[in-house]
Amino acid sequence: MILNMMHVSADYRGKGIGRQLFARGKEEARKAGAEVLYISACSSEETIAFYKAMGAEITENPIREFADDEPYDLQMICSVV
Repeated sequence: MILNMMHVSADYRGKGIGRQLFARGKEEARKAGAEVLYISACSSEETIAFYKAMGAEITENPIREFADDEPYDLQMICSVV
């Protein structure tokens, strides 16, 4: 399953909202039968650190169309099982 977009405004960061949103996304993916979330993450250090803290890792097999459309994004996956 693809995590298309997730954003928490600067004023609301550090309050656990992103963690809750991500956990909800994983839960919905699991319910839908997905094994992993595919994430095309912007390359900011803060964003990458967040997804890594959530258990995501850089994928060895990026979806080519996403990688081509967003060449500066980091392609990641996160298990939902």
